[in-house]
Amino acid sequence: MKLRFEVRFSNKGWKKLRRLSKIDARRVIKKVVGLESYPSVVGDIKKMSGGKLKLCRLRIGDIRVIFEVDNVSRVVWVIEMGYRGQIYKNK
Repeated sequence: MKLRFEVRFSNKGWKKLRRLSKIDARRVIKKVVGLESYPSVVGDIKKMSGGKLKLCRLRIGDIRVIFEVDNVSRVVWVIEMGYRGQIYKNK
């Protein structure tokens, strides 16, 4: 039996999710729940380069979800999300 991951949202992740339209938020939640079976997730996932954290991104149409996987505690942390044109800009 393969252990599943628990999916958790950071405060910023929840805030960004609430800003999405209802339709987009439903699509994101459906895909994010699928991260429980990481790394055998079906979807467009890529590891991101740079920075100290080992971040990954999940593409859902024009929306990008940035997450971090903690293999020790078996938690997937959803850190941030947003539309493609906005998510990668430095703030």
